Parts: sequence; structure tokens; C-alpha cells
Amino acid sequence: MRGYYAAGQAAETEFTEKKSRFITHARPVETAAEAEEFIAEIKRRYPDARHHCWAYRTHDPFGERYSDDGEPQGTAGSPMLGVLQKQEIEDICVVVVRYFGGILLGAAGLTRAYSRGCADGVNAAGKRYKCPAQVLSLRIPYDRLSAVERRLEHQTVQMIDKVYADHVTLTLAMPIGEIAEFKAALIELSGGKIGITDGEQKLCCFE
Repeated sequence: MRGYYAAGQAAETEFTEKKSRFITHARPVETAAEAEEFIAEIKRRYPDARHHCWAYRTHDPFGERYSDDGEPQGTAGSPMLGVLQKQEIEDICVVVVRYFGGILLGAAGLTRAYSRGCADGVNAAGKRYKCPAQVLSLRIPYDRLSAVERRLEHQTVQMIDKVYADHVTLTLAMPIGEIAEFKAALIELSGGKIGITDGEQKLCCFE
């Protein structure tokens, strides 16, 4: 399991180059099927556009595809995929829609325009880092709860659930690299009275 950067949110950008209008849509996706549906959605949204060029990358399973959609080969989809690769971003699909303005841009001009459109979309969508994490279940006596909560203020953590019964059960996710030190700290501050159960490992985003 490795960490990676994924798209942060859906985004839309636009610019004009020699009267051609380039509209970019970027969206987080996790599968090829999601990417293909997004591409189809954009084509339905702009049915009168000359070109709908796209590129996407997914993490699990890893995959990357692109399309020039009628532009000269190698001038649109491939440069867009190159932007995603250079940015080292996955789980993202970018579609650049072009309304032709009557002036030819040439191969170099098209490559620059589609690269710019893709880069603008990635920048607008932003990145979030998904890092390897583990779910922990903590069984905490009430007299140790405040101490645990103070400790958690200094940890990178994603709270999942909190249940009050004859004790408090906290369920949380934490980066794998922080867990050993965190467990040792809990044992020290509770004299071993806090129960710790390891859960699944998964990729998580921590704000």
C-alpha cells in the first residue's frame, strides 16, 4: 500500500486562444467506469462542441487512458495525460472541450492549449494526499478519557465513531507511521488500562 495524490474536488476553468474556446472540467474518479461516465456526461452537456478531449488516471486498479477526439494525433489527449503524470496525480479525469474559432492553431499550438487546459483544471481541482492508515478501536475508562483526548489533539487522526457505555469506545483512523508511538503513549498515560484493537488498513485523507 502506497500513498498518492488524488483530485480534491470537481472544477471548471475556461480560456480562449485565437478565438477557440477551451472549457475544462476536472473531477475526482476512482474507477475507469466512473471516468467514462464523466466523459459521456460532458459530451452530453456540450453536444455542439468540435472536440471533447480527455485523459484520466486511476489508482486501484492502476490505469491511464486518453483521447484526442478528432484532433491531430498526439496534440491533445497525450499532452493532457503528460500533465497528470508530471503532477503525479491519480483518481482524476479531465475533459477539455473545444469550440473551434476558425483559426488553426497548428500542432504546437494545440499541444500548448490542451496542456494548459488540463493544468488549469488540475490546479482548480486541487490535490489531497491519501496515505496508508489503520483503523484503531480504543476502549477507554471514563477517568482516562480527557487524557486521551488531549493526546489526540497532537496526532494526525480521522475520527470515525464514539460510543458511550460502561466505558468509551473511540474508533479512529491514523497514519501507520504514527501508530507505534501513539500506542506507547496510551500505555504510559493509562497504566495499560486502555484496550487497543487493530482494525483494517486503508488509504485515508487527513485534513
